[in-house]
Amino acid sequence: MIKKLILIGVMIFCIGVMSGQSLTLQWTNSVTEGVTGYNLYRSETAGSGYEKVNPVLILPTFGSVIEKTEFTDITVKYNKRYYYVCRAVMPWSDPAGDNGILESINSNEATEYIMPPAPNAPTGLIKKSLQP
Repeated sequence: MIKKLILIGVMIFCIGVMSGQSLTLQWTNSVTEGVTGYNLYRSETAGSGYEKVNPVLILPTFGSVIEKTEFTDITVKYNKRYYYVCRAVMPWSDPAGDNGILESINSNEATEYIMPPAPNAPTGLIKKSLQP
């Protein structure tokens, strides 16, 4: 069973296209106590149609002054615009023995257009002598 919780303090940012067909996204960790990880969702339509990108829970990264977590999406395709949201996840249980996962509402939406690689440079450039 998945329930929703209010997400506090998560902002998602596209931090750049890496080599090949991948995109790294970064967000500030939720300040909600008990958050155990994150799910990242992607759509080709702004504001709707999100599908989960990560196959397993994205574990939060700790150790910096402002705690940030990253995920690299290696399933992106060239010449497409993607829209991403992040959701915080934490377990829940009650005295009756029911348990499950709480998932927050969506973070802000981040977007990126995946550019194709630049063309290869020409080769074989030579100087031709002028004929008198």
